[in-house]
Amino acid sequence: MKFFPSTTLSEQIANHLGDKITRLEYRPGERIVETKVAEELGVSQSPVREALRILEKRKLVKLIARHGTFVSEITEDFIESMFDIFQELVGLATRKTVKNATDSDVENILALFNDMDKYYHERDVFKFNNAYFEWGLYCLKCAYDPILEEMILDLVPSIRRIEYMSLMKRDIDGLSSVYSYIKNAAERIKARDAEGAEMNNRMGTESEKKMALEFFKNGALNF
Repeated sequence: MKFFPSTTLSEQIANHLGDKITRLEYRPGERIVETKVAEELGVSQSPVREALRILEKRKLVKLIARHGTFVSEITEDFIESMFDIFQELVGLATRKTVKNATDSDVENILALFNDMDKYYHERDVFKFNNAYFEWGLYCLKCAYDPILEEMILDLVPSIRRIEYMSLMKRDIDGLSSVYSYIKNAAERIKARDAEGAEMNNRMGTESEKKMALEFFKNGALNF
């Protein structure tokens, strides 16, 4: 693992472990051993301990006194609650993005959509998914609301984890609805249509929630 000075060591370790959780290298319910992580990364236990607290805030792990740290389980209630809260925050962020984004910001938003469009038509599921989150995070920055951004970023790791788990069960055709919502959002942002963009993104989030719940109920998210 490479370390970078722009963020704290604990944050970098948290991001590293969070990626492993998202990619299911750590499975739901699996214990994360602090000493083992410290040894693998060549760091002391102190930043690892702080990284695990960061991951707890992001709902990726649970710290249980005298028992250790465990990867959070995915449940029906967890999926529903995460997406319901995310939907409300995304709706607010969408309105602020349309209102506050500069013309240059909008050009970049459209350029990032073009990347997604390319990956979609190339039928590259994983590049499309990564571009999807990159696009969403850039749109969030264009809302120019640091408090709202922080709140959403705390939820993104869990949302992305659920999305990744459902993505493994879908091909590119299964992502056609996601593509349609993103395309419409880009068009609404370009037109400075805050109401239309917000409604579109709320519907898109609701659609993804229903998809995730359907997979969960069918046992497809059990690993």
